[in-house]
Order: sequence, then structure tokens, then C-alpha cells
Amino acid sequence: MAFDVEEDQLVKLPVKGKFESFSEFWGKYRWPHPYYSRFDFCAGLEKKADEFRCMSAALSNLQGVRELGVSIDSGLGYLCGPDISDHAQLFQEKPKIFGVSETQRSLKLLERQRLWNGIVRSLGPAAAVDYIIQGDTILANQIPLTPNEWGYFEVHFHFPSNPHSESWGVGLSKCRGPRVMFVDANGERPTDRPLLFAGINLASTAHTDTLTIGDANIHDLASLQGREKSPFHTAALIPNNLTPAQKEWLLETEWAQRAFLSSYCMALTDNSHTFQHVQSFTVAKLSSRYLSALQREDFWRALPNLNTLIIRVSADWRNILKSDSGVVEAPDIRPSGAATQFHKLLATCIAFVPGIKTLSLGYFGGGEQQVGILGRNKYILPAPLTDFSDHHAATSVNADILTLPHVEHLTLTNCWITPPALKTFVAQMRAANLRTLTLDSVSLTAHSGVMENMEPDPVENGVLRAPDGPPRRFGDPAVGNLFRQRGHAPDPRSDGIGWMVEPRRIGSWGNVINAITPGPTIQLLRYAYQHLHDVPEMRDPGPLERINFISCGYVKLVNMKDFNQTFLGEVNNNPPHCLRKRALDLMPIMMHRNDDPLLGQIITMLHEHELEVLQTAFPMELNWNDVTAWDNLDDGQPIGGSGRFSGHVQKLIFPTECWSSPSISCQHYDATVTP
Repeated sequence: MAFDVEEDQLVKLPVKGKFESFSEFWGKYRWPHPYYSRFDFCAGLEKKADEFRCMSAALSNLQGVRELGVSIDSGLGYLCGPDISDHAQLFQEKPKIFGVSETQRSLKLLERQRLWNGIVRSLGPAAAVDYIIQGDTILANQIPLTPNEWGYFEVHFHFPSNPHSESWGVGLSKCRGPRVMFVDANGERPTDRPLLFAGINLASTAHTDTLTIGDANIHDLASLQGREKSPFHTAALIPNNLTPAQKEWLLETEWAQRAFLSSYCMALTDNSHTFQHVQSFTVAKLSSRYLSALQREDFWRALPNLNTLIIRVSADWRNILKSDSGVVEAPDIRPSGAATQFHKLLATCIAFVPGIKTLSLGYFGGGEQQVGILGRNKYILPAPLTDFSDHHAATSVNADILTLPHVEHLTLTNCWITPPALKTFVAQMRAANLRTLTLDSVSLTAHSGVMENMEPDPVENGVLRAPDGPPRRFGDPAVGNLFRQRGHAPDPRSDGIGWMVEPRRIGSWGNVINAITPGPTIQLLRYAYQHLHDVPEMRDPGPLERINFISCGYVKLVNMKDFNQTFLGEVNNNPPHCLRKRALDLMPIMMHRNDDPLLGQIITMLHEHELEVLQTAFPMELNWNDVTAWDNLDDGQPIGGSGRFSGHVQKLIFPTECWSSPSISCQHYDATVTP
């Protein structure tokens, strides 16, 4: 069941009747409604959604249901408006509720890629196509191609709805003219990929030093005062200034969505016999204002065999309400309030459902996948592992961390977490039933409350500066299958410098992974590479077998001024010259929440000492290895995956007798072979 408000709806609203028609003996006339008038479409939806008995009767006829899925977006979250590239419009996808087959997805992606390649190839000939992207519909009109004042070509393109028809103005066989070179997002080398916005290629913009985002700090709204009116003030959708009709549409769809979700939950509860075999429930996208609707014990009791739960929350950025005078208002709110509501749902309901063994939690919107010059890599929310009503208490070392005692496979997606919170959380889960943990686009913040910023000096605590022999690759049962597990990962340095003999920053990824890994620790690696003589004390990982890292790194809480984050690095707020003017023009109309201290922004770099630890101690891969990495350039950010790493750590395998009694000799155990 999907009931989402999309931005296209706010751009193309139906006309609402503001007058009633009357007929008298002397003729017909119209008079303003005495009460608040409704959109017919929204009123009809709400009326249908309120018919709980009809929905219950409909659901009672279902048989053999094994999966449930729902997506409800109020449209009150972050809006991109005009801040979206043509490439992003063409390739954007709706949230997957059940997903599609890999074959269907590949065909759809291939078709879109073919259309986009047509745009890029069409940049060379002496004729181009003027286009407008409206979803998957593209209308074409061939026009001559003329150079602009800098001698570059400003190119407008469009696709027909049927790319195989004769209206396809620029066929591949006709694209053999000279290519146009474009400056990439870093302004360093030419590339064939254009930066197209509303049909205009901005990659050909001349260099200029007069426009800098640094002069107009994106995190300081005062800097926008006095700026000339943005040319985007005439856009059909202005994210930070909705029209009265747009506000009324959001209000009325919210009424309908609340009625629908209430009826859905009650109907499902009334038909528990129909859904008793449901094993998977996917909440692909849910506005944070609706999380309270799922805080019903009877709802979860109606799904006794539920073992897999996926929840993606879309944070609300504004409220919507109607005043006593009938005027609809949309006041701003802090997006981070979603984290507190999310945590409440988990702490009061989800944590007590014993059957849920596989749990995936995260946010929809913000972060690495958020499109837009002013959206990419920004507005990351905290993992819902604690109550964020008081942000100072939530980011402290002693924060009260959520416990999920029944979960065996957990995934956290698109969020940030403090280093002490992650250490505490994994320790609690390891003592319970957790077997695998996946951190997907999860970022660390700075470490609060640390007096000494570095670990104790290992050389002063018995670690040899130079190895006392070759690595213990064979015959030593104390290292288990460590070298087999490392595969072709590079060996650490043996010249007396590096992570083997130097302390790490407390709260760094190297420090945190060392504290939570079910596999080899830094101390065991030192022993394996003969920087230690004695076998270090082994940590019992409990049932935890593996931790996966997918595009992890650091964030900076840019609005939290009383939090020392200087050593993390800086965020990237300066797009390349070709996108700078567009960014400055967009700033006055976009949504900003400079008063929200819990919004994170990705730091697109890793320090050298971090890279060494991640590549040789816990062998990880850096950056992204897929074509979507280039999408970030459209939004003026470094290539996707910059400052991020991926990989895994997993439990070592030891000879059974050595694990149960280390005093037993196991000379015949081959540590390079996994039993």
C-alpha cells in the first residue's frame, strides 16, 4: 500500500472551487464558501480511508499473505524544488516496497542510460534538441546550436516518449561531430559528462573568482539578507515558501493519510487470522509524524510469525495545521525530532517483539543519496538508539542506549552515531543475541567527553618498535585463521612507524572497530606480526560473527557549536565555479534548519593515518566502485565515496581444543586453512 505526496503533485495542483453556485428565481450566482473548502480528490480519498469496515472486509479476503509493505509520505519533509539536475530527474526512483526483479531493474536502468547517453552524444553536432524532463516523458523540439559569450555551447535537450520513433531528433548515427569539453566538478580535468539543469549545461560556465559560497555561508541565514531576489522566486515550487494552495493540499492529504493508516492498522488487527503467517513487513518510507500510529501492541500481536522488519523514516521539516480563522499554516520544525519519535517506537514496541530476528532501521532522505547542490551529503540524522530530546545528554559518553535483546541480524542505514554510543550498543547486543551487524552509510561524529585525545603509547606498554621475526603465518594456533581471513591485504609497515607502534585517536574508526570487532584486534595483529611476544587476552565475541561496513566515514554536526570537532576535517560547502552562481541563487529559496544541532554533514576526506589503519589493520576498500559515484559531481560534491570505506570484520576460527584449553599444544593446526 503506497500513499505518497510527491513534488510533482505540488507543482500541478488541481483547481479548488472557492465559490458555491446558487440558483434563485432571478437567476444563478456564485458566493464564497462559508466554511473551509476541500480539494475534491483529497476529500474523496479521506472518505474512502475512513471506511474502516470496507478495508477490513477487503483484507479478510486475502489468503497466503507472507509479506506486507507500506509507504506513506506526507510531503512535509525536505523538498528539492528546482535544486535537482536533469540526470537526477531521469534516474530517480521511488522507494522500493517489495522491489522488482533484477532483470526488470536492469532493463529500466539500461533504457534510462541509453536516453542519457543520447544527450551526451548530442552535444557535438551542429544541431541540438530542446527538452524538458517530466518523469519519463520527454518532448523534443530541434533548434540550432549557437555558442554563448564565452565561446561554449549552451545545449538544450529533450527525449521523445518513444525513443524509437522518427521524432527522435538526434540519432546515434548522426552524432559524429566534434565533442564539447566540460570542466568537471573539481575544475581540474575535462570530462564528457555535462552538468545539465533545466536543459542548460552549466559545465561550460567560465571561471570566476567573484562568487564564493564561503562569502555567503550556507549555515548562516543572516548572510542571505540584502541579497538580490533569487531568479528562482518564480519557480512553481519554492521549498521554503509554499503557496496557500500547496499548504492546503498538504493539510488535506495529511488528513487522508492519517485516516488511511488508522484504518489499515485496525483492519489488519481485526484480521489477525489472515496475517498470522506474515513473515516480513517493509515500511519503505514513513513520515515521522505517523510513527505513533505503529505504537500499538495489538498491531504487533496480529503478526505472530513476523521475523523480518524494515523501517525507513522520512523526517518532517515542517508542521501543517489550520488556524481558527481557517488559514493553513506550515511552521518550520526541527527534522531531528524524527529521531526521538523513532527511538520511542523502538523502545516501547519493537524491542519487545520476540519474533523479530532481522531488523533494518534507517532514514529516507538526506546524506549520500540526497540529490541537489544544497542537499547532497547534508541533513544526516542520528541513529535512533537513544532519546534525543536533550541533544547534550544524547551525545554524552553516558547516554542511555537502546537494547534490542531478540534481534540477531541488524542493519543501520543513513545515520550518524557517536563513538561511545556505538561501542556501548555493540557490547550490549553482543551480550544478547546479535550475530551480524551491518552499518550502511553510517558515520561517526567526534568523541565527546575525552580528556586525552589519543590512546596510550603502545611502545611504552610493551609493544616492540621493530618485529622480532617474520609473521606467525603457520603453526601458531593463537592466531587462528587470521592470515587466511586477511587474504591479499597488504602487511603493516615494519619500519618502526605506523599503527603497529603508534597510538590512534580515541573515537576514530580504527579505535572503534578495534573495540567492537568479533575478529582480530590490534593487539592480536601485533602478536601475529611479532610486535608482541605474549599472546594477548582474547575477547569473547559471543554470538556476534560479522560486522559489515558499507560506505562509512565521518560527519560534522555543523550547527553544534559546543562540540569539539576540529580534528575531524572540514565539510565541502563550495561547489565548483560552474555551479557556484546557481547555488547562490538557490540558497534564498531552499529549506535551511540552522537551529537544529543534530543535523550532520559528511566530511569527504580521511586523514592519512586513518587510511593506513583501514587498509592494513582491518582491510577495507576505499571510495565507491560503481557508476553512481559520478552523480555527486552533478551536485558540486567530490566524487561519491570520497572519505568513505567499505568492508567487513568477522570472527576468527580456532582449533576447538585450543579455544577450550590454551595450554594444549596444537602444532599440527594449519592457521591458513579454514575448517
